[in-house]
Amino acid sequence: MTVKKAINELDSLREGNTYSTDTLRSWLAELENTIRVELYETHCISDYVFDDDDDMPDDKELLCPPGFEHLYTDYLVMKTDLNNGDMDVYNNEAILFNRRFAQMSDYINRTEEPAGANSLHV
Repeated sequence: MTVKKAINELDSLREGNTYSTDTLRSWLAELENTIRVELYETHCISDYVFDDDDDMPDDKELLCPPGFEHLYTDYLVMKTDLNNGDMDVYNNEAILFNRRFAQMSDYINRTEEPAGANSLHV
C-alpha cells in the first residue's frame, strides 16, 4: 500500500475529513516507525532498505506485508476518532487496530527469523 492509497481510503471511510495531508502523513510515519522498530529491526528481514528520513511521498510503499495493508487505514481512522474526541468510536477502532497489529506481528514472528538468533542445525 502506498501513502496516497491509505489517505484515499481514509477519505472514503470518513467523509468530511478535516485533517491536513501533512497531519495524515505524520500519523503514517508514526506507524511506520513503530512497525520498523518493533518488528522489522527485531527480525532478519533483508528485502527492505529503510530510509533515514520521515519523508512520506505519495508513492512510498509502506512496510506492512501483503494481506495486512489495511492496518494503515485502521490507524488513520483510529487517530481521527481520537482527535475528534469521539471516544466510543475510538475505543472500538483501537480494539480493531490492536487486533490486526497483533495478527501482523504474529505473522512476522512465524515467518521471519529473529535478528541475532542462534540456531542449531543437526
